[in-house]
Amino acid sequence: MKFLFLDDTKQRRCPREGMNDLIGVGGVVIDAEALRTLEANLEALMRESGFPDGAIFKWSPRRTDWMYENLQGNDRTQFVNAALELCLQAEANFLVAVVETERRFATENAEDHETDALNLALERFDTFLGDEHGVVFVAKPSGGPADEERLLADCVELRRNGTGFVDFESLAMNVVTIPFRLSRVLQCADLVAAITVSMVAGQVRYADNHFETIRAGFLQNRRGQIGGTGLKIHPDYIYANLYHWLLGDQYLVRGNAGTQFPIQRRAFAQSADERLPD
Repeated sequence: MKFLFLDDTKQRRCPREGMNDLIGVGGVVIDAEALRTLEANLEALMRESGFPDGAIFKWSPRRTDWMYENLQGNDRTQFVNAALELCLQAEANFLVAVVETERRFATENAEDHETDALNLALERFDTFLGDEHGVVFVAKPSGGPADEERLLADCVELRRNGTGFVDFESLAMNVVTIPFRLSRVLQCADLVAAITVSMVAGQVRYADNHFETIRAGFLQNRRGQIGGTGLKIHPDYIYANLYHWLLGDQYLVRGNAGTQFPIQRRAFAQSADERLPD
């Protein structure tokens, strides 16, 4: 049995010129038997780093969070990398789906871009499971019971009808919501999603300190490619070259056909830092 812990994140005013706001959903895939050990190791890391009981960690802590004032600079960098490394040591994997706002939805049943990104993330998890079964955990929405009920209703509908590409036959049950503060792996999911979306957006100043570790844990397809599998960027008919510059993929594969990166007729043909075409 595999568990997927998901969190969402947003990136406004993307530094990559011409790129609209981004919404990402992503996190940590872990075998059920490894979960307890990973949670315990993350708790131990927090104690070693000085976190008081009941504190949380996340990529962008609030001013009221202990981490905001008390874990800064190199200490914070080391802590984040250590938490991600513990995930890798537990043989966990990472996956993230990123959608650009003001674009058409990638999936049939999406009502907004948040749901669209969630659908894409669930598609990749279901495909990864193969003959196994999995359960998905997401953070309780901050908007309260009404938002939680809407999210769960959307997930029930999605699991019932699929997305047009995936039928979700490998999901053992409906998505489960849990309080963010109660799961250290869910807090790692926040790190994975936020750091990855920052890199896609070009907000690399701090995220680049950690992305190599995340890249090492991304799901891959049988050809060893991450783009479209561990990291899905929509629309990748525009942004596929970022799979090359950020992930090291050498080919974009669709079916049995492959196109070598970088693809000259798409954005970022020369580098990840060039301007988008008009």
